Amino acid sequence: MRQAHAGDYQAQRNLAYGYAAQPYPGQEKNSVLACAWYLVVANSGSPKVDAGDASNANLYCGRIDGDLLATAKARATQLLAEIYRR
Repeated sequence: MRQAHAGDYQAQRNLAYGYAAQPYPGQEKNSVLACAWYLVVANSGSPKVDAGDASNANLYCGRIDGDLLATAKARATQLLAEIYRR
C-alpha cells in the first residue's frame, strides 16, 4: 500500500485488483475502493497507462452506483491530490 501511495503504477493496479477481486493479506474486498484506485491509475499520468486501465475503471466503477459511486469518485480525487499534489 505504501508504494501505491508513493505513486507506483503497478502497486496501484495491484491494490485496486485486491480490492476488486483477490484481496492481499490484511486487505478486504471493497468495491468503492476498487473503483477509486482504478480511477487513480487511469488518471495518474503514468506513461504505462493504457486502454486496459480505462477499461478497468469503467468496469469496476460501473458495478456501483448512486452514493457509492459518488463516494468512490470523491476518494479518487482525494487520493490523486495526496499522491500527485493536484
